[in-house]
Formats: sequence, structure tokens, C-alpha cells
Amino acid sequence: MNRVLSNLAVAALLVAGPVIPAAAAGDESDPFEGALFTPEEVMRHQSAVALSKEQRDRLIAEVTQAQADFLPAQMELAERAEELKRQVAAPRVDERAALAVATRLLELESQIKRRHLELAIRIKNLLDESQQARLADLRDQG
Repeated sequence: MNRVLSNLAVAALLVAGPVIPAAAAGDESDPFEGALFTPEEVMRHQSAVALSKEQRDRLIAEVTQAQADFLPAQMELAERAEELKRQVAAPRVDERAALAVATRLLELESQIKRRHLELAIRIKNLLDESQQARLADLRDQG
């Protein structure tokens, strides 16, 4: 049951979370070891990396599309999290129903995480190698 509640907490964080997961933002627990870039990083350093107008336009389009993709999943995630919370708060939990909702929560979480990773990969692929190296240097400098 602790795993279900843990997933519920993760689901709540995802609803309020950033566009790019912590893994792409250089978090210490980053399984990608800072290999990906957030849209904020790219835009903040667009002059330093000589971001072209075409790259900037594509970045904006990718982020806009990702946000449109996230919204329905995040809304459903919040609904299912609330539903699961109500179910497990009852004196007797309908195990089958609660696990069905938990399964949907995990599916939504996976869908959102996959879309986050897809966006981060697309952002990286917008940049040439020298731009990626410069962004990595700027990240290292703080």
C-alpha cells in the first residue's frame, strides 16, 4: 500500500511539475548526467549559443505542443489521484478498484515522463554539437 501512496505523491508532483523533468535539468539524481537541456536553459543562453531564428521557432513550437499534450494527461492524473485518495481513505478499500485506478495513474505518469523525455531529446537535437557544448559549459559555470 505504501507504493500506491508513494505513486500518488509522485502523481501530485507531476501535475504541478515543470515542463522538463529534473533529469533533464541537471538534478544530482539525473540518470542522463546533464546530457539534456531544458527550454529555459536554451532560451536563457540563446545569444551565447548563437541560436538561429529557425531553431528558436522550432523550440517554441516543440514546447507549445508538449504543453498542449501534457494538459489533458495532467488533468486526468489529478482526477485519478483524487479518486485513489478517496478510495484508500475509506474504512474498507475495494482492492480491485483501487488497483485499477493506481494502474491508470501509473500509465499516465509513464505517458507524461515519456513526453518529457521526448521533448528533451528534441530540444537537444535542435542544437548542433558546438551549441550543446557551450550550453553544457554554461551549466557547469552556474
